[in-house]
Amino acid sequence: MSFAHLQHRIPGACSTTLKEGVQEIADLLATRQVTDTDEPQYDNHRGLVDAFATGKVRAPRTPACRRYRSEYTAVWGQS
Repeated sequence: MSFAHLQHRIPGACSTTLKEGVQEIADLLATRQVTDTDEPQYDNHRGLVDAFATGKVRAPRTPACRRYRSEYTAVWGQS
């Protein structure tokens, strides 16, 4: 995965390398600072579902959003 386009469009957006990010996650799990990876704060889809449910974010019901939800729930079985 490359974030080169994002880095070009938003300088400074990608300050952590993939290797550093993976190491950070491994360290958090090893030190038990994160014990339940299913919590919404660690799961992009669940976090968005919760944010929508509580009115923290609103998004148009675009075809791309519906397709993403359909694909994600087909793979992960979550609503």
